[in-house]
Amino acid sequence: MLIPKTRYEEYLAIVAEVEQQFDIVFEHENYKAIYYLSVNDYIAITYNGVKQKGSFVTNPDLGDSTDFLIIPKALKAYFVEGINPKEFIKNHINSHSKAIYDYCMSPKVDKSYVVEWCGEKQQRLNIFYPTNDNTKGYIYKTRDGSKHHLLKDSPVQLFNNYHSGPYNINFNYFNFKINEIIDKLEPKQLTLF
Repeated sequence: MLIPKTRYEEYLAIVAEVEQQFDIVFEHENYKAIYYLSVNDYIAITYNGVKQKGSFVTNPDLGDSTDFLIIPKALKAYFVEGINPKEFIKNHINSHSKAIYDYCMSPKVDKSYVVEWCGEKQQRLNIFYPTNDNTKGYIYKTRDGSKHHLLKDSPVQLFNNYHSGPYNINFNYFNFKINEIIDKLEPKQLTLF
């Protein structure tokens, strides 16, 4: 809720009264800004730091998805530090030796599917990143004669075994995905309705 500074103490008194009446404790925070796609997907800039949830998490718990961490990292850099996402995406690859993994995804594929890349059967769990190399193929999960893309917007390079660069990352893929999110949160044009 938005509360005028002049009524902040009144707000705290009402919250305390309700907490006492129902024997509960409410959580509250003062925000400088909050950008959210949904109640479970947001980045909030507080006076005490930054809170991230859902698709905005840059350091997920072990066992949580780590697919394309470059996206929430670029969004955080943009919303918190004002860094241009296109520049962040291009330069982050040089930030540390394992930065390539921030550009990768590794979706789990059900045992009933066969995974194919470049016309060859692959293991069910693969690490890959979008590439500009058009000699590389798309990655699919197949079953009963039907193919389903694991990443439909770009050919991919498998990265199941680490090696240092150079990498031919499709930065445009990430720029597009990040700009899609930014456009939802910061529309370019005002609407009448």
